Amino acid sequence: MPETAPTAAITARIVIKQLDAQKPVVRLSAQLAQNLQVRCGEKVMLQAGQLTRQVHVQAISAAAEPADHGVTEHRYLALSQKELNALGLTAGRQVHMRAEPHRLRLGPVVGILAPRRTGLAKPYQAQTSLFKRIIQAARELGIVLYVFDFHAINWKKSSVHGYTYQEGRWIGRTYPLPDVVFDRATGSFPGGSGAADAARRKLTQQYGIPIFNTKLGNKLRMHKLLQVDPELRSHLPSTRRVRNDAVVADILTRHKGAYLKPQNGAQGKGIIRLRKGAKGVHYTLTTDSYQRLQGRAATVSGALAQLRSRVRLIGYLAQPELSLIRLQGRICDVRVLIQRDDTGEWQVTGVAVRAGKPGSVVSNIHGGGKALKLEDVIERTLGDAVDSEHIAATVKRLALRVGEVLSRSTRCLGELGVDLGIDTKGRVWIIEANSRTGRAAFRRAGLKESAGLADRRPLLFAKYLAGF
Repeated sequence: MPETAPTAAITARIVIKQLDAQKPVVRLSAQLAQNLQVRCGEKVMLQAGQLTRQVHVQAISAAAEPADHGVTEHRYLALSQKELNALGLTAGRQVHMRAEPHRLRLGPVVGILAPRRTGLAKPYQAQTSLFKRIIQAARELGIVLYVFDFHAINWKKSSVHGYTYQEGRWIGRTYPLPDVVFDRATGSFPGGSGAADAARRKLTQQYGIPIFNTKLGNKLRMHKLLQVDPELRSHLPSTRRVRNDAVVADILTRHKGAYLKPQNGAQGKGIIRLRKGAKGVHYTLTTDSYQRLQGRAATVSGALAQLRSRVRLIGYLAQPELSLIRLQGRICDVRVLIQRDDTGEWQVTGVAVRAGKPGSVVSNIHGGGKALKLEDVIERTLGDAVDSEHIAATVKRLALRVGEVLSRSTRCLGELGVDLGIDTKGRVWIIEANSRTGRAAFRRAGLKESAGLADRRPLLFAKYLAGF
């Protein structure tokens, strides 16, 4: 064992044990001390997340170590219950330990930022099951993970009251502020978005905590960013703001139909399809509860006037209706989940087709749709008329390119759900991208490997950002 700490950091996966001691000491197994080249007998800073404690390093002789029941049995660190509580750690858990000059880091500590609804069976609403799975994946990967609301932060103590899921229930406790924040704030926080944004700024600017997957902005901003890229431009449908009735009338003159979408909408809610027919202009509005409200008027202006009594069209965008493939009357689009891996590089995690409810103008699964494998849908809808392998490759290539382009102007993206459409001629269109993407399509399509990887990759990216 060297006499001085190395200049380069060394990381190992370890087991946390409880130590019966009152003084701030940390005891390392002989093998761990040797592997990490830690000099025993000195004082070091022990850090977990944003909390740091000064401790005295002691070594445990090989004779005092437990019998070898696995590699990690000889790689353990023992702390008193007081230190464990202060650092948000639990005896028996596996974590990573990074030895730096005069400092030992434990973690990584990752916080998922999301509003919590008390008194509900699903405190994080639709994301509750996702968070349960990610928490389990974190344990398997040796990562300390909790879910928190910014209201629960104690700025003076650099700590937060967070929640983890264990033994069938949600358990709250105090944790250090994390090394990295995974932003999954899909709903609104009590106190408004302004207070939430102020907390995000404080975490990044005062503590230097990376936050990944903040919101992308509205659909118009996204369209403008993608349109600048020569590779993506030809795959984007024409998109215009609904400034007046003439914008929609012009689209209906040139195309079979028009889609109106709220700039800040999600999950297919609020989308309107208009078509001109022999008896006037027909429209279908998808409500927030995925009901279809249909109507008809003699003119475009008449149809829009009826719609304005139900929705505010000021913040809407208009696009021509694409002749997307349909499966047994179900409109289809393709959800591609791209995520950054443990080296920070974009990877395609999964590809699935979402087929909407029969008669629906949207393909969203929450609205009654179903998920299918891409190759099966191409074969059943386009058959031998197209090169299915080329289409699948184009879908993946465009999705990755969308991630690369949006990363240039959006702070720290870690994952994107990229929605694409395939028309009846086999051409691929970019519909939109969302940083608050779900994973249901992969599980429902039977893509178990993609579904599992979708839960693990944000953790691997967080581990990369934390420097472990």
